[in-house]
Amino acid sequence: MNGGNGGNGGNGSSTAVYDLDRAGDGGGGGAGGAGGFIVLQAGTVQVTGSLQALGGNGGNYGSAGSNGGGAINGHPGGGGGGGRIALISPNPVVGVLASSGSNASGSTGGTPTVSIQTPECTPAVSGIQANGVVTNTIIAGTTGYIAIYGTCLGNATSAQADGTGLQFPSMMYTADGQVNVSYSCTACTSASGGIHNVTITTVNGTSGAGSGAQVFVTTVTLQSFSFTGSSQYFRDCNGAETLINPPTYPATSSGACPQVLGFGTYGDHAVYPAGSAMAGLAVFGVNPIPAQSVPGVYVQGATSGYGTFTPTGSVSIPAGQPTFSAPVQDATAFPSSQTQFINPLNINWSVAQAGSSCAIGTSYTCVSASTSSNPIYVTLANSVLPATYNGITNPVMLTYVQLAVGNGGATSQNGAFLDTWLQFTGATVTTWDGRSMQYYTGGNSSCAQTSQNLVQNLPTPSGQCAAFAILLQSALAINGIHSNFVQVLPLYASPPGSPPVLMVIKEWCFLGTPNCAVGTPYYSNRYAPGYAPPWIYRMFLNPISSGDYMYLPLSSYGDLTNMQGVPGQKVVSVKFCKIGHVYFDTLPIDFRCPTNQASVSSWVAQQRCRVTSGA
Repeated sequence: MNGGNGGNGGNGSSTAVYDLDRAGDGGGGGAGGAGGFIVLQAGTVQVTGSLQALGGNGGNYGSAGSNGGGAINGHPGGGGGGGRIALISPNPVVGVLASSGSNASGSTGGTPTVSIQTPECTPAVSGIQANGVVTNTIIAGTTGYIAIYGTCLGNATSAQADGTGLQFPSMMYTADGQVNVSYSCTACTSASGGIHNVTITTVNGTSGAGSGAQVFVTTVTLQSFSFTGSSQYFRDCNGAETLINPPTYPATSSGACPQVLGFGTYGDHAVYPAGSAMAGLAVFGVNPIPAQSVPGVYVQGATSGYGTFTPTGSVSIPAGQPTFSAPVQDATAFPSSQTQFINPLNINWSVAQAGSSCAIGTSYTCVSASTSSNPIYVTLANSVLPATYNGITNPVMLTYVQLAVGNGGATSQNGAFLDTWLQFTGATVTTWDGRSMQYYTGGNSSCAQTSQNLVQNLPTPSGQCAAFAILLQSALAINGIHSNFVQVLPLYASPPGSPPVLMVIKEWCFLGTPNCAVGTPYYSNRYAPGYAPPWIYRMFLNPISSGDYMYLPLSSYGDLTNMQGVPGQKVVSVKFCKIGHVYFDTLPIDFRCPTNQASVSSWVAQQRCRVTSGA
């Protein structure tokens, strides 16, 4: 904004009569214009190049006219005065120095006066945002950045927070109205929770405290995790059952059957078919409770070899609430057609202020939020267990699942069947928590008649043949294996009008036969109708009033002696096995009694039965 230069003076006119007439004088030059006035006022002023406010130069003089005596030249125009430049900023001005300027000299214009004013501007903070979202809340243990808004913040030299744990390692950006700083809360503890006042220091001082100049630190900890998509089942225990839907960590506390020590640190068992992927809902607690919400939180659950749980949607910490939830999905599915028993599956939970990964080198540091621990059964296929069996509700019991999967590793139906069958062999089959299941140790009236009652030890740990058979079927069904209930019947049919034919399972010793007691069978010489050979032996049972012919076992069975028999579940020797539609305690006084080692029939009178030893 320089002043304009003055115009040149005009030349005088010449005379027509040489030296007799006076020529005209030259005109004076025009004065130069004054320099302009420039004002720059800002929080920060930086000049690149130069500011121009010079006075204009005066115009040249005009020449005197020719041929005439006494004519004179004109005077040059005077230079214009220099302008004024004013720079106003609370912070140091860059690129310009103050100057008093210079006056015009003759026809040369003057230089401008440059004044620099630095009025006092105390920094003030009016608002804070964390990691690019509208919140002042940060999670203890994380890193990121915060934007600090206010006035007179330009050329800030440092940012600081009161209390312990929260630090601002570096300045990322400074301007009069905004300062960005990195933060680290990795040293924050529970004692660091709550409000921290944030201040900014510039050349003009340090900002003061205020509600808009605060950061809130909260700690995030896992409260619970529930598996979605897991099969519903009942956890069986002695005399009771508890519905588990869904399985959770910590384990379901309601109901009569608690989780057993040693299984996943109190997490429920979860049950998934092979080829599926786990999913769930993680619930986290926050302490102290923030007044502002935190959108965009990242949650991750890492496992060792079984994939990573990540959110299926956006996750936010709501304002004024003690918990928040995150729906998650495991990115890795279980291998298809393979049983597994994972005991336990530990899920290490982490949270970050923002971002999409906990990988090293990412912008936002994740912090541990505790670990959940659950045992996981992976079945070979989807269950084919019918919802009802013989008209009775037939739910999935945890013992069925345990017998189906065992320790895992089966990759085919044959392999899965063998894993289940081996748990029944050796007469040592137990429930999922190690309780005994016994074959017919307490008499018929105290025996479980269904697999559901058997695994609950109802009414006692003793169970009938059919209960064990259905238990085996149920375990196979959990792995998607169909099976049929097959009845084994005596070889001989009952004569018309006679009681049903049944069998007695070895080992029995018949009077007068090799390696047995010496003597003559009671019916050997009695040939009344229906008593003819080969039904020559008399067998004593318990009186009908006892309600159970074979329990308690007798010391003597007449012509038969009870020997060491076939081992049964938790029984060294099976004393008497009933196979068929009708059990002994439902028969009339006269009934047929099973007999030899193969299976033949006999005729009975009162509490005695005549038997044949057969081949």
